[in-house]
Amino acid sequence: MGLMVKRLESAEEIKITYKPYFIYLIGISLIFSLLADEFENFIALSWLSSLSFTTFFLLFLFNAKEMFTSRRELMKAMKNGSISASGSRFSFKNPMVYTIPKAK
Repeated sequence: MGLMVKRLESAEEIKITYKPYFIYLIGISLIFSLLADEFENFIALSWLSSLSFTTFFLLFLFNAKEMFTSRRELMKAMKNGSISASGSRFSFKNPMVYTIPKAK
């Protein structure tokens, strides 16, 4: 079980949940970067920009295998037409959940 992707498998189905941490971290990184460019005198903004981009990069590296493996599984299910999606891409309370029924 990873930080960005959560995979639960039961006898009937596979549920893959994508949490929105990456989307918000990218947004925060871009905001800090734009503010650091606009206000060059504030060293703290450039430091926060560097910190947020570094955090994003490290989280991506630590979760890349799990994200690409689950994405590959989702693409196979989409080609077969046996997938359902629910939730919201931006919600922490109701994250994006893909449900793949198992073949019997």
